[in-house]
Amino acid sequence: ILKFLESSYIPPSYIVEMEKVAKQGDTILVSGMKTGSSKLKARLQESIYKDVHPAEVRLLILENILLNPAYDIYLLVGTSIQYRVQKLRQGKITEIAMPSDQYGLQLQNNILHPKGDPSRPVAKLDQATSTVTALQQGQTNLILVHKSIHMQGVSRLPNSTVYVVAPAYLGFTVHPGDRWVLETGRLYEITVDVYDKSSNKVYLSDNIRITTELSEEHFEVLQSSLNGSYHYVMALKAGQTTIDAALTSVVDQDGGVHTLPVPVRNQQDVEIYVPIFLVPSILMFPWQPKAGVYQYTIQAQGGSGNFSWSSSNQAVATVTVKGVMTTGSDAGVSIIQAFDVRNPLHYGEMKARDSFEPSAMEFTSCQVEAHVGQVLELPLRISGWTSVDRGELVPLSDCSQLELGVELENPGVFSLLEGRLKPTADFCSGVRLKAEFQGYTRLVVVYTQGHVRLSASIAVAAYLPLRAIDPPSVTLVTLGSSKDMLFEGGPRPWV
Repeated sequence: ILKFLESSYIPPSYIVEMEKVAKQGDTILVSGMKTGSSKLKARLQESIYKDVHPAEVRLLILENILLNPAYDIYLLVGTSIQYRVQKLRQGKITEIAMPSDQYGLQLQNNILHPKGDPSRPVAKLDQATSTVTALQQGQTNLILVHKSIHMQGVSRLPNSTVYVVAPAYLGFTVHPGDRWVLETGRLYEITVDVYDKSSNKVYLSDNIRITTELSEEHFEVLQSSLNGSYHYVMALKAGQTTIDAALTSVVDQDGGVHTLPVPVRNQQDVEIYVPIFLVPSILMFPWQPKAGVYQYTIQAQGGSGNFSWSSSNQAVATVTVKGVMTTGSDAGVSIIQAFDVRNPLHYGEMKARDSFEPSAMEFTSCQVEAHVGQVLELPLRISGWTSVDRGELVPLSDCSQLELGVELENPGVFSLLEGRLKPTADFCSGVRLKAEFQGYTRLVVVYTQGHVRLSASIAVAAYLPLRAIDPPSVTLVTLGSSKDMLFEGGPRPWV
């Protein structure tokens, strides 16, 4: 006897109140502990009712018997299915060996197809193996019964309806994804299903034969079932291909092949793409308290070309439907993913980080000499730590919005132009100088933020354009003779 308070059952409110004070009312909850019979008695506790006879009921506790499969089955003529009888006890399923002393299987209620043979049953049952074999179109019921006469009619055991049908068409499924947009290098399970004219899926026994043609150029078949309905494959090459399948025959128990007069055929178109990858694979930005300071267009390559985008941390970075990433107001990391709209199982991802603080700054290798009137572009690389406890030092992808102090030791040689260099894969920003007069100078860039102070310097030179003095344009010399040529301007020696 159980308490309602310890179960999922909801009793009347007065029963709940009685249970709280360890009393029982007119409704109780019982649970069978083991199979057999038991008597349950109920009497009134008050002494005034001592002459009232107790009520008594006999309970029969039966096993929880399952038939596997428990659903309706559709078979083709000549195919078979093996049933199993199981029992459920305390949440655990165990097999009951068949034939059994307690239970038996029977086929009942044959209903023939209008063109069926009345002298033959729809199906036959092999008691030794619990196997049902379809003989002709129609339907029949498989019944699990008690062998004990006393138990018959006491409880209802599970049953199943077996339909024997004709094949009408083939269907295809692929797992994982259930979409016929695949990706090279991935493993897939391809299944060919048989349906009747009412779109009921037919049980595929081992003795049917389905021929399936898979392009060797696009697929590597790793495993196939005996009946040809299942194939475990790897997608090899991008492109479009077609899977052809045909239900051709049924093999009987003696090995005889019964070919279908008209094979049931179907095709499935397949598209295969290379994996999706995002460029760049990582973006690093200096943290700014204001959202939207930096933007970057991420390039998605591979896949079908139609993507949906997501960001794992909207406070760090957001991304638009066109792959434009915008920094947020928080420092940290966000995983940016691009999913193939035609099969969301396929995706590429990259990391967007907001550095906690810039930690190193330097000019990258570049041209440091220019003739008067020419513009020098001096790229700058700034790196930052990936976390508060430093982590990894990674170059910033864009630092064009950082407040930098720029100073020329000799401002007369070069002039500073407005604007910053647009970031590339090699640097995050940079400055532009215009050569004004011949000479040398040093450019110093300083970043200061709180306790952080970074600086980088580079020497640059300006020279007069190289010009021919003698001869000024053209000279003629005879064979075997020579002439000295005089130039002025051009790059000066570095001292």
